Amino acid sequence: MAISFNPNYMLIEADSLNRIVNNKDVKILDSRWYLNDKRKGLNEFKKNHIPNSIFLDLENFSDQKSNLPHMLPSKEEFELKVSELGIKKRDKIIIYDQVGFFCSTRIWLMFKIFGHQKVSVLNGGYQNWKKKFKTEKYIKSFSKTTYKVYKKNKVILSKKEVKNILGNIKFQIIDARPKNRFDGIVAEPRKNIIRGNIEGSINIPFDSINKSGKIFCNYKLKEILYKNKELEKKKIIVLCGSGVTACNIIFALHKIQHKKKIYLYDGSWSEWGLK
Repeated sequence: MAISFNPNYMLIEADSLNRIVNNKDVKILDSRWYLNDKRKGLNEFKKNHIPNSIFLDLENFSDQKSNLPHMLPSKEEFELKVSELGIKKRDKIIIYDQVGFFCSTRIWLMFKIFGHQKVSVLNGGYQNWKKKFKTEKYIKSFSKTTYKVYKKNKVILSKKEVKNILGNIKFQIIDARPKNRFDGIVAEPRKNIIRGNIEGSINIPFDSINKSGKIFCNYKLKEILYKNKELEKKKIIVLCGSGVTACNIIFALHKIQHKKKIYLYDGSWSEWGLK
């Protein structure tokens, strides 16, 4: 089942969020996360955050049984953890991270996979919000809900599925890691992972879609994403180090309304490059 996206509701500006920050049907999720310090995001949240925010721990919203990092949780895990945050199915969810487009899109895609309709990413993230609007230390709590997932969209591909697609001219694999990692110039940040890339993949770094945390307009995004003109006609598989930053490219592709199907290889290079 393909995900239904309305590009007009994917993104929200700080000015617009400020007008609805106290609405009872709005849930603001602080998803700040750092690869080398798993507690840093929560510690920053405790110091200051956007008013009424709820902290969502990316590490917690992952498959706890997997030996790979950040794999999509099961439907049951997702329902339980979202219920604990006090989120309802009808809520408008707004997600932000520290810089705008780093890990917020991972949470955005997760909610879309599990069928939540109203999900937006805060353009510019926390760094831009705090320049203009107030923050607070008080942590608001919400009553537990009973969140139910009624459909799960097919967006995630396994290693086996990606292997079967290799060489298929109807698909293009995009690797969202930084260029020096894609080219194997520098070592991977995780242990026991080789350098290199998947045969036939192309590199579009995750941070190429924005400037200072603000995503580019559609015209500029198309220049970046469709530099290879054939890409416009292809189904796309996106990967990165562990399935987090790849979601920035997926977000951008949906924003420009890419016509073909878009998938995430969730295991990403952490699985493919495992020694």
